[in-house]
Amino acid sequence: MSQNSTTELVCETFDAYKITRFMHEDEGYFSFSPVIVQIGLVTLLKTIFQFLLMPFGQQRFVSEILGGIAISPSFLGHIGRINKYLFAPRSVLILDTFEVLGLIFVLFLLSMRMDIDVVRKCGKLSVVIGLASFVVPTVITTVMASYLSGFFKLDQDLHKEVYVMSVLISTSSFQVVFSILEDLKLLNSELGRLALSSSMISGLFSWSFSVFLANVNEATSFGSKKSIMLAQISRIPLVVVIVFTFRPMMSWMVRQTPEGQPLKQSYILIISTMVLLSGFFGEINGHHYLFGPLILGLATPNSPQLNSSLMEKIGTFVDSFLVPCFLVGVGRRINLFLATFKLLAFVQALIFISTLTKLAAIIVTSLYYKMPFRDALSLGIILNCKGFVDTLLYNAANKFEGLKTEFFSILVVTAMLQSVFVTLLVRLLYDPSRRYIAYTPRTIRNTGLHSELQIIACLHQQDDVPPIINVLEATNPTRASPIDDLCFEPQEENQDLVTVQCFTSFAPYATMHDDVCTLALEKGASLVIVPFQLSDSPSLRAANRNILGKAPCSVALLVNRGNLDRYILLDRLTMKVCVVFIGGADDRETLAYAQRMSGHPNIRLTVLRLVSEDQTITDLIEKRRNLSMINEFSLSNNDCPRVSYKEEMVEQGNDTVRLLGAMCNDFDLIMVGRRHDPDSSQLMGLSEWGEIDQDVGVIGDIMASKDCECKASILVVQQQSFGGGRNDSKPEIYIRH
Repeated sequence: MSQNSTTELVCETFDAYKITRFMHEDEGYFSFSPVIVQIGLVTLLKTIFQFLLMPFGQQRFVSEILGGIAISPSFLGHIGRINKYLFAPRSVLILDTFEVLGLIFVLFLLSMRMDIDVVRKCGKLSVVIGLASFVVPTVITTVMASYLSGFFKLDQDLHKEVYVMSVLISTSSFQVVFSILEDLKLLNSELGRLALSSSMISGLFSWSFSVFLANVNEATSFGSKKSIMLAQISRIPLVVVIVFTFRPMMSWMVRQTPEGQPLKQSYILIISTMVLLSGFFGEINGHHYLFGPLILGLATPNSPQLNSSLMEKIGTFVDSFLVPCFLVGVGRRINLFLATFKLLAFVQALIFISTLTKLAAIIVTSLYYKMPFRDALSLGIILNCKGFVDTLLYNAANKFEGLKTEFFSILVVTAMLQSVFVTLLVRLLYDPSRRYIAYTPRTIRNTGLHSELQIIACLHQQDDVPPIINVLEATNPTRASPIDDLCFEPQEENQDLVTVQCFTSFAPYATMHDDVCTLALEKGASLVIVPFQLSDSPSLRAANRNILGKAPCSVALLVNRGNLDRYILLDRLTMKVCVVFIGGADDRETLAYAQRMSGHPNIRLTVLRLVSEDQTITDLIEKRRNLSMINEFSLSNNDCPRVSYKEEMVEQGNDTVRLLGAMCNDFDLIMVGRRHDPDSSQLMGLSEWGEIDQDVGVIGDIMASKDCECKASILVVQQQSFGGGRNDSKPEIYIRH
C-alpha cells in the first residue's frame, strides 16, 4: 500500500450483551438508515440528471457519475454534518458490503454479454486495430509519464502510481463501447461491428496485461520468484469448475426451459449462487473476488433466452440497488479539493497524450486498410470513450493499488467528460445511412428481363411466408432471368432457377433497417420486399419507413389481405394481377416488375391506366417516359392472351376511388406505385386521405383502408431513391440489355 493512501479500520469488540444494550440505547448502532438515505439520494440525483441530459442524448453513465459526484466531499459531502451522517464508519461498512456485491454482479452481467466466438471470427482489420489501440498508447504514454513526472517535479513515491495510471487510461473496454453503440443505435452498423470486435481484442490484451502486472507486483511484494507461476496455476481449479460444472448446469437449464419462456425463478437463484460462489472461491484462492464472476460471465452459454432472463431478473436488482451502492462508494472517494493545479495539469497532459496516440494509431491503421477518413475518425473517437468499467478499474486501483485520491478524482471526472464529448462527436460525424446513398441504378427496370434478379425478402413472422412465396413465384424465374432470394427453399421445378440464402437478424427496431440495407448493398439487390399490415406496431412502422427512406434499391411493401395465405401458383392455380398506372418513377418500376410476371403461364395480368381528361402538360419529360414505358410493355405483350391493357378516363380523385373500389375484388394481387404527383388530376382531393400516415402512398392507402373493403392483396412499389433522397424528379438512368 502506498504511503499516500490511507485505510480506515473500524474495530469493535464482540460482546453480545454490550451490542444488545447499545442497540437499545442508540438506534444508530449498525443502523441501516444512512445507507438507505445514500442510495435514495444517489438514485434521485441520478434520475434528475438523466432527465436534464435526455435532450442531449447522453449515456446513462454520465448521469450516474454526476449523482455520485453530487454527494461526494467535493459537493454535498463537503458540508460537515452531511458528511458525518452519510459517511459514518459503521454505515460505510454496510455500504462496502453492498458495493462488493454490486461489483460482482455488474462484472458478471457485463462479461456475459461478451461473445468469445466474435474473437475467433474477427477479421484482420479488427485484430490490427485492437492491438494498435492498446499497444501504441500504452507504450508512448508510459514513456511520456516518466518525462512528465520530472517536468512537473512529482514526488518520487508517486512514480508507481503514475505508471499504473498510464496503463489504465490506455485501455479500451468492450462493455463501454457496447454501451455507447447501444445508446447511439449503432450496434448493427458496419462501424459498430468493427468497433465491438476491435474493442474486444484490445480489452483482452489490456486485461491480460493488467493481470500480469498485478501478479508481478504481488510477487515483488512477497519476494518470491515462484509467485507468478503459482498464482497462475492456482486459477486453474476455479476455471475448471466454472467451465465443466457451472456452464453445463446453465446449458441444462436452457434445455429444460420451453422456447419463448423465461427461466424458472429457481434457476435464477441457482445462477446467482454460482456467481457468489465463484467470487468466494476466487477470494479464498488468493485472487481478486472479481476474477471468478468474470470467468463465469464469459463461460455463460450464448442463449438469448438465458441472457434476457438474467438481465431482467438480476439486472433490475443490480441497476436499482447495487449500482447506486457502487456510485456512493465512488462518490465518497472523490474529493476535487485535494487536487492541486500541478496534479490536475499532469493528469490531463497524460490523458491528452494517451487519447491522441490511440486516435492516431486507429486512424492510420484504418486508412491503410482503405477505410474512409470520416469513419476512421469516428472509430477512433468511439474507442477512446470511457465509461462504467473504467470507473470500476480506477476504483480498484484506488482501493488495492494505492492510487491517490487526487488522481482517482481527476480520472473519474475526466472519464465522464470524455463520455459526454464522444457521444456528441459521434452523433455529429457518423451517419450509418450515408453508405446506402444510391449513385448507381439498382432497380428492376435496370436489371433487364434477361438478367438475374436479386431480391431481399423480409419476414417478421411465420405467417408472412406464404404471401411472400406467392409473390416470388409470380416473379417468374426462368433460365434466362433467374432469381436470387434470401428466404426460402426453392420448389423442385425451380431448383436451377432460384438461388436461396437465408439470414437471421436480431436487432432493435430502431436499427433493423441497417441490417436490411447492408445486406441489399452487399448482395447487389434490385428489390427489397417487406411485409406490411395495418396492425403493425409503431416501432415496426418506423422500421419500414427507414427501409423506404434509406434502401439502396427499389422497395416493395406487401399488404396481405388473407387471399395469399395459400400457395396459389404452386398449386397450379391462376393468379389474377392488376397494375394501376398513373405515371411517375414508381409506377414505371411497378410496370417493369409486372413485365417479368407476364411470362408466367398461370398469371392473368391486367394493366389499368388512369388517364386524366385534363390534358394540361406540366412535365414533358415525365410524360415521354410514361408513354415510352407503356409502349414498350404493349409491344412485348402484344400477342399474349393472358395480358390485357385498359385505359380509364377520370376527372378527379373521387372518380379514382370509385373505379378502384369497383374492380379491386376481381383480382388476387393489385400492384401500385407508392409516390405520385400530388397535383395530378387523378389524385385531386385525396392528399388528406390516409389513416396510416401514407406509408403505402395515396393509391395504396385507398386500397388498404377499411372503407374500401378490398379483398385483394396489395404490392406497393417504390423505385430506388437516387442520391438518398425521396425526390423522384431526378433523371432515371437506364442500362439497355
